[in-house]
Amino acid sequence: IAVALLSGLSAKEVVISSLAVLFHISNINSPAGKIQLSMALGEIGFGIQNVYAMLVFCLFYTPCIAALAAIRRETGSVKWTLRLAAFQMAAAWTAAVFIYQIGKVLL
Repeated sequence: IAVALLSGLSAKEVVISSLAVLFHISNINSPAGKIQLSMALGEIGFGIQNVYAMLVFCLFYTPCIAALAAIRRETGSVKWTLRLAAFQMAAAWTAAVFIYQIGKVLL
């Protein structure tokens, strides 16, 4: 999961493709491929709470490298860019933990 999230820094849509490669799923776009991914994630203990937490994390975590470069250019400061990236990562982690804990209570 961490490798897929790291590859998502190039572009967020790469996260699912990376999972497909890591779990040897040939056609992730087909219904059978999605079921295969679901089963592979389930085998490593990745339940529905984890899925929702990861979705929220992917939504909020640091944008792609191109967006960070644009932020750097607009602000003119590496310091502000790194602060923004750290803030977004912390916000994403906090939101994901919150979603996971809510899921534990409700599911």
